Amino acid sequence: TESPEKAGGPVWCSEPAWSPDGKNIAFTRAYYAEDHQDFRAEITLLSMHDRSLTPIPLPGNVPAEVMPAQATWSPDATRLAFTLQPGLALFDLQSKEIQFVAQDHPGDLTPAWSPNGNKIAFQSAKRGIMDIWVLNLKQSKLDDILGRNAVEGFPAWSPDGKSLAISSNVSGGHDIWIVPMGKGYPRQLTTHPKNDIQPSW
Repeated sequence: TESPEKAGGPVWCSEPAWSPDGKNIAFTRAYYAEDHQDFRAEITLLSMHDRSLTPIPLPGNVPAEVMPAQATWSPDATRLAFTLQPGLALFDLQSKEIQFVAQDHPGDLTPAWSPNGNKIAFQSAKRGIMDIWVLNLKQSKLDDILGRNAVEGFPAWSPDGKSLAISSNVSGGHDIWIVPMGKGYPRQLTTHPKNDIQPSW
């Protein structure tokens, strides 16, 4: 990658995410603006075809200090979900439009698309404690799927879309749990004395 012309200092690139079709990498690029005072961040697409870099433009009414991060691809590689505090945003690669979802949620983080592309799981402090929420994109419905008095985060969909793996401290330390999306009860997988986080299938 290369530093943007508008950068006034070091550039940090992080959180790379391959598109499902392998054609692009979405990542967070952060830098100081030319005045060396204001810090900026943007989601940027890196093309694997010609190595070109395309920043995702935010609407003009988004304050400069709001920093997008944690981009994740829809299964069909047509959309990106990313954090845009407070809340989440979706970017359509074809229409170039940004849709704001789950707005006014403090601490919305770690969005994860369901395998069928119809839902996004994420962690949020909307209820006053960090827990797991699922946004149904077709119904515009938002559910706090567990509602437990525990700090829970890092949702990861199972390949069949029937369960979420999460990290939770409901039993004391942070352990990995499996949460069914239909019938059944959450199941604790680990009981390690150290913190177990960021599960991946």
